[in-house]
Amino acid sequence: MCDDVKYVLVTMHHPMVTRSRSRGFTRGHAALPEHKELASWVESWSGKAHYRIIAFSGHVHNYERYDLNGVMFVVSGGSGGRPHVIEREARDAYTGKGPTYHYCVIEADSNQFRFRMRRFDTKDRQWRDADSFTLMAW
Repeated sequence: MCDDVKYVLVTMHHPMVTRSRSRGFTRGHAALPEHKELASWVESWSGKAHYRIIAFSGHVHNYERYDLNGVMFVVSGGSGGRPHVIEREARDAYTGKGPTYHYCVIEADSNQFRFRMRRFDTKDRQWRDADSFTLMAW
């Protein structure tokens, strides 16, 4: 890769990392073994890369974010389908509760990668910033 590359975005439909799974009568989408293997491979590159890696996926009808071994994993699938239940943990990068109808805003330059998740508040029917992160270029 070129030395001037600051960020590498990995995008795919199915998530490499998710806490979604089927529970009783609720639908969910656990990560498939091959996607978990891909996540491990991407994480292995992060330690030796001169660029930041951000992995985006969808499929799960909700929002998740995990900062694992130098890779930022974002699952963005909350644009209107019936939300899947996510059992969040305190160590997750995003710990918001309930359904997360949302969209994402991404800005990047040679020094920073800036990300915001805008969540729709169903009570007052307003869009609000609900999650964000900034990655500095290495």
